[in-house]
Amino acid sequence: MGMIKRGVKEHFLANRRLYFIFVFLLFLGFVAGVLFVRLVPEGERGFITSFCTSGEVSFWGSFWNSIGINARLWALVALAGYFKPLRLLSGLTMVIKGFALGFTIRFAVITLGTRGLLLVFVSSLPNILLLLPILIYFCVCSARVRNRGKWLVRSGFIGALMAGCSLIDGFVVPIFVKGIMTLFQ
Repeated sequence: MGMIKRGVKEHFLANRRLYFIFVFLLFLGFVAGVLFVRLVPEGERGFITSFCTSGEVSFWGSFWNSIGINARLWALVALAGYFKPLRLLSGLTMVIKGFALGFTIRFAVITLGTRGLLLVFVSSLPNILLLLPILIYFCVCSARVRNRGKWLVRSGFIGALMAGCSLIDGFVVPIFVKGIMTLFQ
């Protein structure tokens, strides 16, 4: 275990500037998402709110939605690592993820109040704790690719981890969300 801990520490220290940049881009996207909520027309707010409070949470629907989003993120970052001219896609991926997170949290709090905060906490926590660290690591690695053969193996492994996060999004989160939704009714 000491060898793994030392390897992680060395990796972080060698790439701390990139970690800072990608976390900053995530934060920038988050702020943009929070600010963008004000631009959503009232009619669309009502539609989104009714969708969030309907209590209809499908396990398979959540899973396939999550796997689709994670597959797109994975593809962007994998392409960024494989083709040097596309390296900016990694940063764009972090901005997109931050935007989605900021928009979701702000919208839920504005429309549902403290219940919305609880709903977002339950539905986003696994995503924040599992997917974001994997995605940030993946982006840092994509910016440092030197060997394309190793990149294919590493990106495949990370894709499998992201698919695992989709399983959690699809099958664990809806159980908690349905429980929270019953409190709202």
